[in-house]
Amino acid sequence: MRTKANYGCLDRFRIAAALLVIAIHTSPLTSFHEGADFFLTRVLARVAVPFFFMVTGQFVAAGFLPSGEASASPKGMNRFRKYLVKTSLLYLFCIILYLPIGIYAGHYKDLTVGAALRMLFFDGTFYHLWYFPACISGILLVYLMSRFLSLRGMTIVSAVLYVIGLFGDSYYGLAAKAPAVEAVYGFLFQISSYTRNGLFLAPLFLVLGAWMAEAGQKRNDGADSERLLFFCSLFALSFALMTGEAFLLRHFELQRHDSMYLMLIPVMFFLYRILQSIPKKSSGIFRAAATWIYMLHPAFIVVVRGIARPLRLTELLVDNSFVHYLAVAALSVIAGFAMAWLQERRQSGRRGSHEAGSRTVPAARGRKQAISAASGDAWDGDDVISSENEFYSDSAEFDDSYSDASNEEDWDSLYPEEVMAEEETDNAYPDNSYPESFPEEARSEEPYQEEPYGGEDSEESHPEAAYGEQARSAPSAQSPAFSHEKSPASRAWIEVDSRALAHNVEALRSRLPERCRLMPAVKADGYGHGAVLISRQLNLLGVDAFCVACVEEAIELREAGIQGEILILGYTPPEDFPLLVRYRLIQTVIDYPYARQLNQAEADIHVHIGIDTGMHRLGIRCEDIEEITAVCELRHIVIDGLFTHLCASDSPLPEHRAFTEAQVSAFYQVVDYLKAEGYPCPSLHLLASYGLLTLLQGRGNPSGNQSLRFAERRVAAKELKLAADYVRPGIALYGLLSSEADTLPWKGILEPVLSLKAKVTSLRPLYAGEAAGYGAAFTARQDMRIAAISIGYADGLPRELSYGKGSVLIRGSKAPIIGRICMDQTIVDVSGISHIQPGDTAVIIGVSGEEEITAGQIAEQCGTISNEILSRLGARLDRVLL
Repeated sequence: MRTKANYGCLDRFRIAAALLVIAIHTSPLTSFHEGADFFLTRVLARVAVPFFFMVTGQFVAAGFLPSGEASASPKGMNRFRKYLVKTSLLYLFCIILYLPIGIYAGHYKDLTVGAALRMLFFDGTFYHLWYFPACISGILLVYLMSRFLSLRGMTIVSAVLYVIGLFGDSYYGLAAKAPAVEAVYGFLFQISSYTRNGLFLAPLFLVLGAWMAEAGQKRNDGADSERLLFFCSLFALSFALMTGEAFLLRHFELQRHDSMYLMLIPVMFFLYRILQSIPKKSSGIFRAAATWIYMLHPAFIVVVRGIARPLRLTELLVDNSFVHYLAVAALSVIAGFAMAWLQERRQSGRRGSHEAGSRTVPAARGRKQAISAASGDAWDGDDVISSENEFYSDSAEFDDSYSDASNEEDWDSLYPEEVMAEEETDNAYPDNSYPESFPEEARSEEPYQEEPYGGEDSEESHPEAAYGEQARSAPSAQSPAFSHEKSPASRAWIEVDSRALAHNVEALRSRLPERCRLMPAVKADGYGHGAVLISRQLNLLGVDAFCVACVEEAIELREAGIQGEILILGYTPPEDFPLLVRYRLIQTVIDYPYARQLNQAEADIHVHIGIDTGMHRLGIRCEDIEEITAVCELRHIVIDGLFTHLCASDSPLPEHRAFTEAQVSAFYQVVDYLKAEGYPCPSLHLLASYGLLTLLQGRGNPSGNQSLRFAERRVAAKELKLAADYVRPGIALYGLLSSEADTLPWKGILEPVLSLKAKVTSLRPLYAGEAAGYGAAFTARQDMRIAAISIGYADGLPRELSYGKGSVLIRGSKAPIIGRICMDQTIVDVSGISHIQPGDTAVIIGVSGEEEITAGQIAEQCGTISNEILSRLGARLDRVLL
């Protein structure tokens, strides 16, 4: 006689798995010990998602497997179809549920069609939602394999796919050592931000779950304690090996993301067999509660962080990561069980109504069977297993809808800082925390999910990242946390020309040796263009290295899902050193005492050593070679590069050219000495915008054929040394140089990326003798017509342009600025412009008709450089990608 199968341990472990997912997105131990938090969120919690996949494999995939391995019954195919429909509807429900948060966070701003498709079919529209498309695509792939392969053949193919995914995840550092392999993965990452998806991660565990269905039919009655002890011992051994694997990969910085480990496979096999071996009555309320916990916990992260500020409990509820986790988990569990209870009551009511209209329970069944049938839990005859499977699948409408929104990515990564991405990990939260605070895919992080790295997750990205991860500064009104979906070009805005940016990238690359790469400067909000917007475009153009001024700028990029190396050129305070590790950032060694401070961090910190060859701003003086070598000996310092800054490379004067040559010589004396002493010098960089344009290819001017690749020429060794491994273009990337005179020779070779525009808001007459503006600073000498435009000095329009010094363009004509520029408004003379009306566009920087105003021209009028004009453009200006 067959006994009733009990899956109670699987049901209850769902709750534990859901709580582990919350841990991934909140990093409970980060306030206490970074290593302990890594173990909890990047090792232990990594069993959650594979567990959910295996449950789906046991109760869904097993039903359509080929004959000889399991029966492909009509009931099994029906369950498969119902699962696809229910999972798709659940995904749609979650998309709608989190759409307002994603919009509020700016996660969907500047979203392209390709990015939208990637988000919908691979990354998820919110940092924790990637699991749903992974379930759908994974089960479809397994079904397709089942039409042609046996279960063993499916296992082999799924294992191969898992290994491919493994080298795009935890072992990516090894894959990246082969340029061809790295290029292949680069292509894959344009389709899906991570390999922990329905193609590489899900199939293997779905197939393992199908194997578990067969093993479950041979289950014991619970008396075989030796067998259970055997499984527990092998689980402990495999988990210990996976822990060692994770920390080794972390130590050698091989992880792009951390969802996939080699030892995760035996860990999940033995864990699942343990749960199958312990008899426990099934419970639908645990299944439903776990689903609701998973779906709702990101909302409660936002709630906790949102109520902390008005209650003045930020230090307790947010900064203390463990208390933050407990608060989010408690609210999620309460809400999850409440929703499950309501769901059960609703289903019970439906069953009661159905039974009241039925004639009677069949008399052939005894009293006990009748009661069981009335409760919807009948298990009789030889159909016990299939009935149990049917109930398990159908009663848990959201069955395995779980995932660890990797940091990614972060919401990084919500932080899509997740949403994270945002994977990203993108801030959409009232407290200025980024949604990528879900590390994985972030904080995404992603989120951070780097996702974060990303990756994910974020990674991609740590969960904390998504929420601004213990950011020291209070949120500002200019923070993305306060952004909302505005109509582009609603008041005053910046237009970013993606075509011009791509043109400039190619123009700059054409001057470089084949092995030299761009490391663009995107500091100061991308020179006013929008750092995240610019960096995303650069990622698409194949740029994977960036430099910024401070750790806050770097975190913003990570939480938005930006991939690649990020070098911080300036100072990071010691209290923020953990952020360097969490977000996989590279710090500049600004002097030897600072290097010793970095070395006191608990984890290894990657650095580039700044070498002071004459600018005397930051870096270790080139003659202090003992201090430089001492940095190389520090235990927790990982040297990824050395660099210097050529401070006079913008000048053609002979004395300045000689000074630049002396700087280059001094830098390479340091490099040669270190190499001779056996110290690594992995990446070198010296040149910024002016050096790239004026020192390479022996050209002091832009004449000549710009289309020829640098490597196709006979290049002097001196110029190869100048190019080194990276160049750091800043202002040139954006299509101009620091002055109008410097820019003019490069016109056509470089194209301006930015235009600044505002609206004409009001028109009125100004009669002779009347004054306008603050201080009655302007008096009309004759009747005239004036207009107010919606931009002022708070937006970055320099007050030096007041009193007619500056102009704007309206309908292709110049309109001089009259009086003083106000904080939010500017008055212009439009007397000579016909057909003007409110709502017209005023061009402050850019082209209108045949007229053009450049940032260099404005800089000359203000007695400064174009770098300052652009970098002062305000955060409240919309950035619109063209």
